[in-house]
Amino acid sequence: MITYTKDERAVIWLDSFLGLEYKYKVSILNNAKQPFEITENLPKFSSLIINFVGESVYNNMQMSLNESYIDLLIKNLEDNNIEVVTRYSKNFPESLKEIPTCPIILYCKGNTSLLLNENKFSIVGSRKTIPIAIKSTEDIARQLSENNFTIVTGLAEGGDTAAIKGAIESGRIISVLAYGFNYVYPEYNRNLLKQIELKGLVISEHTPETSPLPFMFPIRNRIIAGLSKGTLIVSGGVKSGTYYTADYAVEFNRDLFAFPYSIGVSSGVMCNNFIKKGAILTESVLDITGHYGINFEENNISFELTENESKCFNILKGNELHLNEILKLSGLKIFELLPVLSNLEIKKLILKCGANKYTTK
Repeated sequence: MITYTKDERAVIWLDSFLGLEYKYKVSILNNAKQPFEITENLPKFSSLIINFVGESVYNNMQMSLNESYIDLLIKNLEDNNIEVVTRYSKNFPESLKEIPTCPIILYCKGNTSLLLNENKFSIVGSRKTIPIAIKSTEDIARQLSENNFTIVTGLAEGGDTAAIKGAIESGRIISVLAYGFNYVYPEYNRNLLKQIELKGLVISEHTPETSPLPFMFPIRNRIIAGLSKGTLIVSGGVKSGTYYTADYAVEFNRDLFAFPYSIGVSSGVMCNNFIKKGAILTESVLDITGHYGINFEENNISFELTENESKCFNILKGNELHLNEILKLSGLKIFELLPVLSNLEIKKLILKCGANKYTTK
């Protein structure tokens, strides 16, 4: 059994009562000098609790106030490979403590040391993300995660899934759920979720038995933005839930980045709107690393080439070819080729000569 401090045990106990809303738990904790005072002197908080949720809930809390009950809570969590990090734990991220709606507890599966990486960077997008944005998202997530950034995202189809797939091999990936660990939503990402638990970290502020409800997802997004020094929005329509993450990033004074989109692309309307408001236009990983003063070339960062990148590099080696010629020789589709050429430029292996022509350096 994991050894938790008296304060941590008190928070685990307090959070186990589903009749207490988040705001009431926060208020109770704020009225205690230290969390363990709640479990050691519950009658002191009786009038506050009864005023919030009634006498029956208070009586239930009083009846369950013993070390055996808390031990059972912890054992049930451990039996499901869940570790708890509370606001009062040493490994609770400072970035989350800065936000006004800081969670009191994080239920975790995986590598909790990722919470302490100062280079946490969130990448989020809508379910309707076009292929070229999916590819760029995967590439940027991979490149950042391979170079000491921990990627933070949700679990939705589209932009979130692309960010996870890009970062998963490095292990520097945090997925934030909007519900408890007894559930998976969307169901088709169950296997992906297992991979994150094994290689990275999955967290939730909700007890395992908390089922997903629509209003919980926008609230969850404050954690994604709050954990991160910056947020990249890769897609989002007018009514996309991604808006909440971007809005939280602005509210929390975090850096906001966004992919640019052509006129008429509905899944990019929100990105363009945020760029108009001051978000950093992002076409490649260099727009992010450059903002943080990181020079890939100076750091001698090497890149492995994908199969398509190797194919195009070999086609261009010693040649100057038009985009249409590269398309024909590579056999790729245009939406597959453009991200490949962009990545080869980022890796400083090819040059764009103008007039849609490319050559090797």
